[in-house]
Amino acid sequence: NDIPDSWVEMAWLDESYDYPLSHAPQAYSDTLRGELTHYREQVNKLISAYDGEVVGNQPYMLRDK
Repeated sequence: NDIPDSWVEMAWLDESYDYPLSHAPQAYSDTLRGELTHYREQVNKLISAYDGEVVGNQPYMLRDK
């Protein structure tokens, strides 16, 4: 699928980032401090809308079919 130009897509070939680790905040943080540092400002701008006080939470349970 084509992604919008404003998005940043990250993919890891290193097996140490296999799912679910590839979706951990540390994986994104490590990558933006490493080889994709040039995307850090763009990513920070994209996620700034989600920066703030947590006012609620909702647990979810995922189940495989």
